[in-house]
Parts: sequence; structure tokens; C-alpha cells
Amino acid sequence: MNLRLNNVLFLLAILVGLLAQGQTASGSGLLSGTYVFREFDMSISQMAASAPTYALSCTIVFNSGNGSYTVTGTKTTSTLTTIQTVPFSASNSWSYGDGSISIIDPLSGDTIEGAVSQSVIVASTPDPVVSGSDLNIFIAIPMGSLNSESFTSIYQTAVLDFSGEIKNAFLNLSPDGKGGLGTITLNGQETNAPGLCRRM
Repeated sequence: MNLRLNNVLFLLAILVGLLAQGQTASGSGLLSGTYVFREFDMSISQMAASAPTYALSCTIVFNSGNGSYTVTGTKTTSTLTTIQTVPFSASNSWSYGDGSISIIDPLSGDTIEGAVSQSVIVASTPDPVVSGSDLNIFIAIPMGSLNSESFTSIYQTAVLDFSGEIKNAFLNLSPDGKGGLGTITLNGQETNAPGLCRRM
């Protein structure tokens, strides 16, 4: 798979860690404003090895007045032999209440469901284990005024890799506000043979 899940989860971990400013859940029980989001979708059907993998890197604008949204950004499609990124846009509907959110997925058109906490949205396909369905994850944070100079907090990051050998790792990122991430030390595990697992 050219578009590896570990790269997606690495980016998602950073995305969730960023402290954004501005938009929050309003008192009326609706979200509003512009969010930055990343979505990843892969097939878990019996033909998954040859099925495309998709990723969105976009902004989504929630309209709390009528429950609609507008998405703009890029869509990446990966197959066994190719990878292509193209402009992407979509619009549809969503609903929110009591900390839960339901979104008509801009990628598939199906309904994804999740939760909202501290202005972070995490959603996925409700029943990803159903045969023939897709494994999906959607994470969004409000668009804020963060820039390179203010990117200085320590972030705990997780990496998960399903390409070939299964690997997982945890690491800390220590951005210095100048484009550096500090010394990175990975601690985790890998499976390099059936039933054999070792620490990294």
C-alpha cells in the first residue's frame, strides 16, 4: 500500500495535539466556524489488497444555521501501483447534540458518527467490522492562529504501521518554533513473523 496508515496516524496525532483558538460548540448545541480535518478510509473487504485507499486533507466550514457544511482541500487516492492527489470539494449535512456528532461523510456519502470534546471532533464509520465495509477515521480541530513560532509545546505521538510487518511506536515531539522537532526516540513493538513480537 503506497499511502501507509502509519503516515496518516502520525499526522492525525499531531493534528489532535495542536491547540487551536476560536470556534467551539455553541450554547445552542451546534458547531460553527472553520475546522481543519484529516480523513482516512481503507477497505476491509476480502478484496482489500487491491482496493484503493483514500485520504482527505481539507478545511470544513460548519453552518450552524441550517446544519450544512462545505469542504475544500485535496484528496489522495493510493493503489498498489499509483498514488494521486487532486483538488477536492464537497457539501452536505450534519447534526450535533449532547457531545455527539453525525456527519454525511464528504468522502463516501455514508454517515459517520463520533464525539466532540474540547472542540476536537473524532468520528468514524459506525460498524467498520461489517464484511465489505470500510475502516474510516475523521479528526478535525478548529482553525486557529497557530504558526511556526508558537509551535513549541511537547506532543505525545503514536505511530501504527500495517505495511508488511505490524509495528507500533510512541514518541515525543519537542518543536522549537523554528521548524525543528528535537531529538526523536521511538519506543514500541514490531511483529516480524507469525506470532513473534519484539520490543523496539
